[in-house]
Amino acid sequence: MGESENRVVNRLYHALKGKMRFRPAHGLPRSVVLGLILAALAVAVAAQAAAQPINLSRSPGRSGQPDVAASGERLMVVWVEPDGLRFATRTGGVWSSPAPVAGTGSSDVDLSLASAPDGGFDLVWSSTLEGGGSAILHSHFETGEWGLPELVAEVSGPASGPRVAAADDGALLVAWTECLEGACTLYMASASTTGDWAYGPLPVGQAGEVALTRSADAWHLAWTADIDADGQADVLYMRRAAGETGAMEVVSMGGPNASQPVLATDAGRRPVVAWLAGDSSIAVSWLADDSWSEPTTVDAGHGASGGPALTESSSGLLVAWPSGSTVVLARQRSALWGAPELALRFGDRAEAVALASLPSGAGLAAAGRDSGAEPDVLYVELADLRPVPTESPAPIPATATATTTATEPSLPETATPAAIEPSPSAALSPTTTATLATVEPSPSAVVSPTTTASTGSGRWSVHLPALYDVAPGGAP
Repeated sequence: MGESENRVVNRLYHALKGKMRFRPAHGLPRSVVLGLILAALAVAVAAQAAAQPINLSRSPGRSGQPDVAASGERLMVVWVEPDGLRFATRTGGVWSSPAPVAGTGSSDVDLSLASAPDGGFDLVWSSTLEGGGSAILHSHFETGEWGLPELVAEVSGPASGPRVAAADDGALLVAWTECLEGACTLYMASASTTGDWAYGPLPVGQAGEVALTRSADAWHLAWTADIDADGQADVLYMRRAAGETGAMEVVSMGGPNASQPVLATDAGRRPVVAWLAGDSSIAVSWLADDSWSEPTTVDAGHGASGGPALTESSSGLLVAWPSGSTVVLARQRSALWGAPELALRFGDRAEAVALASLPSGAGLAAAGRDSGAEPDVLYVELADLRPVPTESPAPIPATATATTTATEPSLPETATPAAIEPSPSAALSPTTTATLATVEPSPSAVVSPTTTASTGSGRWSVHLPALYDVAPGGAP
């Protein structure tokens, strides 16, 4: 190394030593120590940039109801706009421009997205028909584009909240509710690996909103219904495996009104249900030893303004929900729920959230608005970072700060590669309507009512998406 290079190394070495608290390793040249420091800083900067929220929709109109899924090396976010469904994909770390889902229009809402075993994605949604009634539609994404919509089912009344899940062999299950003349019915549709759809009502009585997921050996279904006639919706569960639908089970009954349930399976393949309770809390229950746990409240007294999202991340269960202008999340490690964290902030209001599990954490898509603007759909990566506890419980502050001097970043615009061109519109392909074999629920399957657990005082740990939690003295 020449004399001029030595002078540069010495200046950087002493400058960094004066700003950071570390002890030089004995026997190592200053150039080696400096190289290690700069390499660590480069990794931190790259990770911080990856965690910045990205505006995916970039639309002058209203964007909402996002869903997100990961399949192989590709990440997909789909959302609703006034003129139809839109999507963006990330491959190789680069997001595509937003593009329309082929064959969708202004009457299409209530979407649900699932990853497919072939590396693609399956999407379902409901569409209002002229003259009344609803259609449940499905499309499959592969080779960079969405196929034309196919008809899953057509029902006489308004259909809401269709949910889709895919098995490892490519088989699909879809569930939704239809409300007609004050009565709401739970429907289920299945598609074999050949693509033939069959559907019919489930004999479970009145039903509200529905959630659906798939584990390695079974489908898991949850929904809301007022089974004890107290005017408050309860949470119910049913399992389907080997072509047979199991008995109805009670997850929660007698607590505050339940709505917007979501389902996931944990590392032990146990089903877990989260929902929005009538007191604006987020409740979670899981199946263990053939019985459902008492609901646990995870929001630590900081209420939800919308329904939750739930996924099994690389370090445990993760639940997120909108709370005023923010998106808040809580992580479960070793069967214990941590303090809520701030994941994302909008200028005015957060409206809806969705989560997908990733190898190194989770991906979060959220719809929300800034003051005086239409809602946008943002995406942020949630790395498995260690939270920093605060001294006392407190609501999300108006301006969150980290222990290092920094400012909250503005939302960056994504790169703009060539937009994915959708296929031309075409007529819906007809499918055959059949009736699923019905299974009467067994009275013995109804478990004893559970009591909503009380909310303990929680400690807030604020986590900004583009800032790292740094302990005093600069040590991570």
